[in-house]
Amino acid sequence: LEIPYSTNSRSGAYTLKLASSHLVSLEGLKESPTREKVTHFDGRYNNIARIRKTDLEGFTNLKVLALQYNAGISIEENSFAHLPLLKLLSLHKCGITDENQEFQVVGGTKRGQDAKLELFAQELGD
Repeated sequence: LEIPYSTNSRSGAYTLKLASSHLVSLEGLKESPTREKVTHFDGRYNNIARIRKTDLEGFTNLKVLALQYNAGISIEENSFAHLPLLKLLSLHKCGITDENQEFQVVGGTKRGQDAKLELFAQELGD
């Protein structure tokens, strides 16, 4: 499995580009040998149904996680807690309707809409 990456020479961003890749799970990404280099993860427009707390292990330099338009996504508790550099988390149009659902992110816990941070294309190096 070849995983598409790109590097932005200006910002130094190392982007994992998996937008519109028909993904249903992130489980297989644990096997990626370069996961610790990834700073930006573009997983928009897929069919990711669930994020397990172990799916993003090893992505220790991840700053931006874009998961917009993965309708009906279910997220296990503490799925983002081990991402120490995470600054932007976009869950827009992911079917998260529970305002009390908590997400562990850097700096503490965010609830519902507060976790749906807006993500701009230039952050992904587009």
